[in-house]
Amino acid sequence: MTLCPLRLSYGRTIHTFQGQSARPVKEGQPKNIVKYIIVDPGGRNMEGLNPGLFYTALSRATTIGNEDGIGSAIYFFGPNLTERRIFDIGLKTTGEEYELVKRRFNWTQRLKKNTLRTDVTKKEKQRIKKFSETTKINEDELYGILLRNEWRDQSQKLNY
Repeated sequence: MTLCPLRLSYGRTIHTFQGQSARPVKEGQPKNIVKYIIVDPGGRNMEGLNPGLFYTALSRATTIGNEDGIGSAIYFFGPNLTERRIFDIGLKTTGEEYELVKRRFNWTQRLKKNTLRTDVTKKEKQRIKKFSETTKINEDELYGILLRNEWRDQSQKLNY
């Protein structure tokens, strides 16, 4: 028999929990509002419908405690938490990747490929900051800039 003492609490979806964490923090840091996360990871098809949801739940906990589970910020319930559920998280029972997991992977690869990496010097950062603080334009001026840039982009494509 498993026993779990009841306490007044509330539930929320993992989607609304992004950016937050649960349980212990280092001395002197603000306490987390949420002490524990109790998760039913759902069946294998849950990851196929919501890629990354289980990872998000796992990553919100700041500790998994010791071997006895004491001090853990995350606990699981339900019949769906198996070793295979964790290690083959994005795969169907056939071993094939879920379609949405494939799409997410392809999208992240595209983002990585199209990310412009630049090393901006401290002086350039200060110049950009000063420009953003002092430059003010109205809607008409913005429209004109956009039109000129659009024309310039088109003319470059046509090799003018």
